[in-house]
Amino acid sequence: MLYMSRQEEILCLQKALEKADPSSPSASLLRRQLLKARLQCLKTEAAIARLPSPRLRMILSARYLEGLSWREMAGRFSLSESRLYGLHRKALALLEEADCPQPPP
Repeated sequence: MLYMSRQEEILCLQKALEKADPSSPSASLLRRQLLKARLQCLKTEAAIARLPSPRLRMILSARYLEGLSWREMAGRFSLSESRLYGLHRKALALLEEADCPQPPP
């Protein structure tokens, strides 16, 4: 299964909502899902922005906001996948120490 970035999820929900009958129960459900996706995206962006290191912010942004795979990230940052994973774990640990909400897996 492909990892869908938050932005893509929001776009898909918006398109589905545009096609739905505004008064239907499915449109109401789509609006709630869209709001939830937008809120989750904002929470994730806020948590990532609090990290002290630009490098760690870029890694978490690429993983959670853009939905890149470890291999795609390794190519982008010219790092091994194992090094990226270690930096990812460090970033999540910093978020946990700061009591920031962590991005979903």
